[in-house]
Amino acid sequence: MPHSTPTLLSAQGARADAANALPLGHRLHEFEMRDVIGVGGFGIVYRAFDPDLDREVDTIVTPDGPVYTLSVEEVAMNHPSVGEARGLGVFWALDLVRDRKTREPLVPFNASGADAKPMGELMAACKANGVWPFAHFNRLQITPPCTTTDDEAREGLAGIDKALDVADKYYTG
Repeated sequence: MPHSTPTLLSAQGARADAANALPLGHRLHEFEMRDVIGVGGFGIVYRAFDPDLDREVDTIVTPDGPVYTLSVEEVAMNHPSVGEARGLGVFWALDLVRDRKTREPLVPFNASGADAKPMGELMAACKANGVWPFAHFNRLQITPPCTTTDDEAREGLAGIDKALDVADKYYTG
């Protein structure tokens, strides 16, 4: 199973305000900017089209220039235990399930002890891979610090991708 990592690009002169947003339809490397979906201190979040993946992706252009295209959705597609991946920019949540069709959660609401074992094992695998995401019931939240480097972002996402193999062991669908 291939491991997905963020794509890192460069866009000089981008500023984190709507007045300096790239025009819709603008091509930044291979990405076509289709919509501005958020503006904040970290940068401008665009909905862009990636022709290599043949789908839309969320892309962040920071004030200093780098563009981060987090491929959390790609990681989710590699793991049957991910029932839903949702997020914006660099704030993502993965809902973990035992069965995608029934949406049975990986662990019951407010699980403890043996019932919480799958999430405990997943968090241990994340930490073993150098990643400390936040887990809440059957949800894994992915929110890297603003000081995360390009290499750290790639390494962190690869670590989560690898750790999700643990959750896949509990998939019954």
